[in-house]
Amino acid sequence: MKGTFTAAAILVVISALPVTLTAKEKTLKITVSGGNLATPVEITDPKILDNFNVWTGPGTSSNEDEGFIVQWSRGATAEPPSRLSQYLVSFYTERSSEQPYYVVSYCYDSSRRRGYVYFPGFSEKWYSQNVGTIFRGVEGDWFLSRPVWDTTVEPLIANASECDARELENPIKPVDPIYSKAIDLAEVLRERGLTVKCVLPSKMANTFEGQAGAALYRTNHGDFEALFLKKPATFASVKATEAEKNGFYFYSFEGSPATSGWTSSRREYFVKNGSQMLVTREEQLAVYLDKELNSHRPFRRGR
Repeated sequence: MKGTFTAAAILVVISALPVTLTAKEKTLKITVSGGNLATPVEITDPKILDNFNVWTGPGTSSNEDEGFIVQWSRGATAEPPSRLSQYLVSFYTERSSEQPYYVVSYCYDSSRRRGYVYFPGFSEKWYSQNVGTIFRGVEGDWFLSRPVWDTTVEPLIANASECDARELENPIKPVDPIYSKAIDLAEVLRERGLTVKCVLPSKMANTFEGQAGAALYRTNHGDFEALFLKKPATFASVKATEAEKNGFYFYSFEGSPATSGWTSSRREYFVKNGSQMLVTREEQLAVYLDKELNSHRPFRRGR
């Protein structure tokens, strides 16, 4: 993530930036967004905000070992594991209530009990905004976060996401071939009123022949799996048959693409939507998804 640039380029960039703050204004709000959060977490308690003063560390008159949300004395550190969910931490003042005046990335590794903070580098989003406020000279580097920040924000993230902390360490990643499709589906459902708490890797990624992948969605109405085909293939000709025996449900499928089927301890419902098939054990969720995505009626038992 670290960008490269010359000292001359820095001076040109900074001289061209609008001055966003002419004084060291107090932070009135911090928001944490992205990762697996359905909606941003907001911190507005003045007592909490006072602990995380942006005007500390490199580029300021402060020379504290710890300040802002960073352990400055530890110096820059290696990039954290890619498996960790990354969040955008935005700082607002009274004069920048709509537009953040400083933004960094944050992630937390619960197995190591340490957090990481990234300062956007040259050419990355938020770099210009940040150096227009404070030019630190560490842009493009990762640092360890302050433990007091970790203990403040991690419970808020956990409560907001309502997803298991261990699951949040392994979210669906941009390198996944169906990442963009999975995130697009989540955004569509959020726009239509469904709270998508998190999007995770699915064990159904190779269920059908030629399948591109799958994702697991945790929502306020239950969970569902989304199976994605490579376009122009669709699930239109797929027909499910259900057989129940001794409390278990056996599912077989006709049509293309082919699958060997599976067994479930609970009844499952299927919603076809072009190159997507959504699988859930919640009937009302299936009805909702069918209605919102304008797909075929949820089907089972040979429908």
